[in-house]
Amino acid sequence: MSRCVFCKQPVGGDRLHNSAGDVAHAACWQGHKADREWRATSRRRDLEASWSSSRTNELTNFPQNWEFARFDNADFTSRVSRLVADGVSKWSGDHSLFVSGPTGVGKTSLVHAWLLRRYEQLQREVESGVARRLRFAFVSGPSISGCRRRSKIGEEARLVELAVDTPLLVLDELGYEPLSEELLFVVDERHKRLAPTVTTTGRTLEDFAMRYGGSVFRKLTEGGTIVEGWK
Repeated sequence: MSRCVFCKQPVGGDRLHNSAGDVAHAACWQGHKADREWRATSRRRDLEASWSSSRTNELTNFPQNWEFARFDNADFTSRVSRLVADGVSKWSGDHSLFVSGPTGVGKTSLVHAWLLRRYEQLQREVESGVARRLRFAFVSGPSISGCRRRSKIGEEARLVELAVDTPLLVLDELGYEPLSEELLFVVDERHKRLAPTVTTTGRTLEDFAMRYGGSVFRKLTEGGTIVEGWK
């Protein structure tokens, strides 16, 4: 006698077959289906919550209402540097990314496009049964500079903690904010943890290294991808 693939008990007349030819009680199959749907819903909610909280965190500077900044938007991609777009688009997200270029090449908007595409990729993976989240912090250079001095005495700045602990950090438009120990601390800590950091700057590689020092430049680029938009 056939046995139920779920409860392992003998199956009589009340049976169902799945596409693999397995046999199950109708009640067991319905219970499995309901559990599978619940798990899929839970995975979707976790992903959506991580995306929403990362975008709307009051400490960060994620560009709002930038849905136009997408790799599949021909009007958008025609307005940004093809060189920078190709480099950012091919970035895997597993290591750091350093984007250097003048104003107008689309540095920030292309990073936004990458994050949006990554979110949509993870949505598809969730549907196939993979539980994923997308947690990041989008921080501008000026906002992190001096943030410790703006926090209460005896407390670590919340922005510094977030910038160090987030799985993916975007340091946007570095190069013109006051030099600060906060930035040096964040860069050093993330380098120690091998945590990926995205840096965008309006300075050339040489100017950036001269301003921040070779050590900071190395920690932001080591083992990562460098994209230049000066050509």
